[in-house]
Amino acid sequence: MTALRLGEVSLAAFPGEMFCAYGRRIRDEAPGSLVLTLELCHDDVGYVPTPEELWRGGYESWSSIFPADTGHRVVEAALAMLRGLHAS
Repeated sequence: MTALRLGEVSLAAFPGEMFCAYGRRIRDEAPGSLVLTLELCHDDVGYVPTPEELWRGGYESWSSIFPADTGHRVVEAALAMLRGLHAS
């Protein structure tokens, strides 16, 4: 993962494909006026579905190699990194 701040623009970059609910949460909770999330950066580790989508099933959920809490843990780490960039 990578977090970068350019003025009021913040970027959070992830390997793989995060489900859009995670990007919306980061955008809603991160500091700064413009927050962009980028996926498939650094590597393609596959899909990171929400627990609800894992339960529902479907191609993305069935092909995921991650436990149900992975996305939430990634979001928390990204938010901590973005908050750190705005702390100074």
